[in-house]
Amino acid sequence: MTQPPSQSKKISQTRALGSEYKTQKRDQRREKIINAAAAVFAEKGFHNSTLKNIADHLGVLPAALYHYVESKEAALIEVCRRSGEIFNQTMKDHLSDDRPVPEILRDAVRDHMQNNRRELVYSFAFRPQGLPDESVREMGLIAQEYQCLWESLFDRGMKAGDLASNTDPHMSAIAILAMMNGSVEYYSGKTEAEINKIANHFTDIILGAF
Repeated sequence: MTQPPSQSKKISQTRALGSEYKTQKRDQRREKIINAAAAVFAEKGFHNSTLKNIADHLGVLPAALYHYVESKEAALIEVCRRSGEIFNQTMKDHLSDDRPVPEILRDAVRDHMQNNRRELVYSFAFRPQGLPDESVREMGLIAQEYQCLWESLFDRGMKAGDLASNTDPHMSAIAILAMMNGSVEYYSGKTEAEINKIANHFTDIILGAF
């Protein structure tokens, strides 16, 4: 018997809602796994970590992970991708601010260093030799975009007169990134207040050069 149009529509809507719910649950589960992988990698290092470590962190059996991530390499790539995107979006938000560049710079340095505590970006995404070969190019592009965003900030400061007219945006971006990334092991275990103090000192060094 052919169902009335109204009944068919209700069935289709129910199926759609069910499918959407399943998708959301799957995404939430995958998010928890990726966050757990990030925590494990940060604690043990990528090469010393296993899927079992990630499963243990979640309190599940390793087999429960394979439906979401097929390997620890796949989990690492996703951690790096997401973390890199967070860094880039944070810088874009700073660039949309119309305050004087020195003020923005101070906040950008602070946010970079606070975010750096989160996971592995500077052990892997911004040091691509630590990544599986297939992901090196993608992570490199994310890192390149991030550097360009910093260059845009310095260029804006120079043109606005907030920084010296002989400021080299490219070299300035390299300098501040090298300063922050090169000291990540030093400040990664410190409190938020301690990191803010270090971030302010780094900013003073950079601004003192102009």
